[in-house]
Amino acid sequence: MITQSLYERYLKLSQDPASGMAPPGFSTDKISFVLELGTDGRPLRILDIRDNRGKRPLSISMDVPEHGARSSGVKPYFLSDKAEYIFGLIEKNGVLFTSLKKFEASRVLHRSLLDGCVSPDGLAVLNFFERWNPEEPEGDEFFQLSLNKALSGTDNNFIFRLQGSDPFVHQTAEMISIWTHSRREDKEGAVYGTCLISGEANRPIARTHEIKIKGVADAQSVGANLVSFNFPALLSYGKEQSYNAPVSEEAAAGYAKALNHLLASRENRLRGVGDMTIVFWADRQLGQGKEWAAQEEMFGSFFDNEPEEQLEEDSQGTEQLKDIMLRVRSGMEVSEDMLPAPQALFTVLGLSPNVARLAVRYFWQGTFDSLFAKLSQHSTDMAMSRPGDKSPVLPSLYRVMRETVHANMDSGKMKKATAAMAGAWFRSVLQGSAYPYSVFAAIIGRIRVDGRISPYGESAGSAWVRASVIKAYLQRYARINNNDVLKGALTMELNENSETQTVAYRLGRLFAVLERAQIEASGGYGKLNTTIKDRYFSSASTTPLAVFPNLIRLAQAHISNPKAKFGKFRDRDIGEVLSGVPKFPTHLNLEEQGLFILGYYHQAQHTGSKSNVTGTNSETDAPIPNNKDKKGEDEQ
Repeated sequence: MITQSLYERYLKLSQDPASGMAPPGFSTDKISFVLELGTDGRPLRILDIRDNRGKRPLSISMDVPEHGARSSGVKPYFLSDKAEYIFGLIEKNGVLFTSLKKFEASRVLHRSLLDGCVSPDGLAVLNFFERWNPEEPEGDEFFQLSLNKALSGTDNNFIFRLQGSDPFVHQTAEMISIWTHSRREDKEGAVYGTCLISGEANRPIARTHEIKIKGVADAQSVGANLVSFNFPALLSYGKEQSYNAPVSEEAAAGYAKALNHLLASRENRLRGVGDMTIVFWADRQLGQGKEWAAQEEMFGSFFDNEPEEQLEEDSQGTEQLKDIMLRVRSGMEVSEDMLPAPQALFTVLGLSPNVARLAVRYFWQGTFDSLFAKLSQHSTDMAMSRPGDKSPVLPSLYRVMRETVHANMDSGKMKKATAAMAGAWFRSVLQGSAYPYSVFAAIIGRIRVDGRISPYGESAGSAWVRASVIKAYLQRYARINNNDVLKGALTMELNENSETQTVAYRLGRLFAVLERAQIEASGGYGKLNTTIKDRYFSSASTTPLAVFPNLIRLAQAHISNPKAKFGKFRDRDIGEVLSGVPKFPTHLNLEEQGLFILGYYHQAQHTGSKSNVTGTNSETDAPIPNNKDKKGEDEQ
């Protein structure tokens, strides 16, 4: 199904002149130099056609007669090749060597294909191979200097042009005809069969899939194979290599070109999802507008690390598209009629390197509205009020993974440490399944270690992301297990009127009230070096019975302190929260610890917001975090 979908995309792209997809029999490769010839094949000059606008010259991309795989051995290409095949010369460490075997192979190829051609362009190339001698290179001094310059670089692919002619030789009608015809000829030793991708019968079957897949993160620079049989253990019924899974040469080249095209496109590729490289594409229907482009843009921006900035800068994004994405990220409803081509197919493919091959880590295909429903569900589950009354947004995958490791861990180590979790999180988002337990457990563990769960101060941003993940995990846990008991806790902010709050959630709220009472008794924020949160949060969230009786006795002293102007209100809050706690549990499991943390976050955020907004009641004068403490929410 994967290769079929890619091949279908290739066929559609090859019919669209604006797609940049090379037609059948041709491939897009990097070209650096042009060898200009006289009609008698005499080499006249070498033109450097690289892009020199940057710090270093860059080869340009051009459609040329197809370049298959050349991992080992000698294999020349037609009318476009490296200098060692065109001139039979190669430079190593400043010393010039001849490569007679490669030049002779290239000469034989061009003799066989150009024999009988009548155009002056083709005859010029044929004459060049007849007269050129690598051991006695011809040409004037200027030509030799240009040749030495080309040989000194590694990106030295050449094409040909006849002096005075406008198109390059490989672009002329006769050369295209010769090349296309040669590919249709029966090949010696070819195996014919029915192609598994196209379904066509009596097609030449590819012994190996020659075009390498390039662009997968951390894969070999020369590329890797998506389909490859290279072990004796894979022999089946005497069929070797790719004859085990017969795919025609056209289809093998087609799906590889489509995948390379996706990997080279920034609009169709995601990186940073663990060790996976994600490509995605919408089903293109020619003549039906560009709904497919809007779908791809929406999916890419959903997982972008800086979605708001991108939406502002993207000139192609329509106001409708921006509105839809902002609604999704805010957890608002998006109806099907707002989506472009909701019933069109959409595909997501996740790849990771495996030495010389690629491993398919994830594949999803379905209608766009079903995919969008999953993304909307994810936004709703993750929705959490942000500190500072900021508009709700969706934390990116990177920020979620950032909260699972030590805050000072560098990004390279973090990528390795979170690779499996990032992949599992991505799959759960697209499938609408339970979020990975490993992410939930890792964040609970980090909170117990570093205590970064306060909605104020420099760690407010971390606290918001952590609370969002905990709420989202428990939301899906409750939905999948039909657990209605958790509903009172799984809200964007504190639900004061709920009568269904669990004991663990109430204990988290209680801890926030006790901490507040201690801070008020000391004269406000910044007066204490450590609070009960620094010393008891971890044990209170795991073994409440061992901690809370002592904390409540300590709170009575705080409430009765003359500095605590709001002691009676804290006493009232403690009584209200404890009314739903018949007894302190001896132990809280991991899900209950998540509820405890949510209760703490909601209560702390609610009390601070109330102090900021009310302005008239008795809590108006309650000490609140200063401006310095309120910074840093987006500094992660």
